[in-house]
Amino acid sequence: MPAFYGYRPAAPRMPERKKEIVDVAVILADASPMLKRMGNQIQIIETLTGLGFQAKRARDAKTPSGSVGELAVNEYAITLTRSGGPRFVPLVFYEDPDMEKLPVAQLANVHMLNTTAFLTALAEAGVLPEGKQLIDEINALRKTPMRPVDEPARTKTIRSTWIRKASTDAH
Repeated sequence: MPAFYGYRPAAPRMPERKKEIVDVAVILADASPMLKRMGNQIQIIETLTGLGFQAKRARDAKTPSGSVGELAVNEYAITLTRSGGPRFVPLVFYEDPDMEKLPVAQLANVHMLNTTAFLTALAEAGVLPEGKQLIDEINALRKTPMRPVDEPARTKTIRSTWIRKASTDAH
């Protein structure tokens, strides 16, 4: 099931830069200690999609869940893009390639990252050195190998990247 992870640390904000492109990849190395400290901080957000599914499931316990998770993440990320400022880029972290077909994937100010790309990024940042080995072990068991998908936000002032271009080409 996909997930949306939003984290706003209490640390001082980066100074505002006018008419410059902020490269989030440069910040990743500095963020690795913060990622280690975060632990398992997951915030559960209720969406209309999720609440509607719960109501339907209450009436019929056999209601299939289908792609409810993907639809809920889609709803929440779109809500964030509308309510966040122009410099806020939601990161949508997912595994199911169906996420790439939803409306959220078409938005310019959303960063789409699958788990394979996330493991690659963590390995490159030194947070999870065995990340690429995990991908290889998982792919050895699959008919269709997982490939990293890292679709950065496409805005005028922010360039969001998680992994080097060479890493997405390698897998």
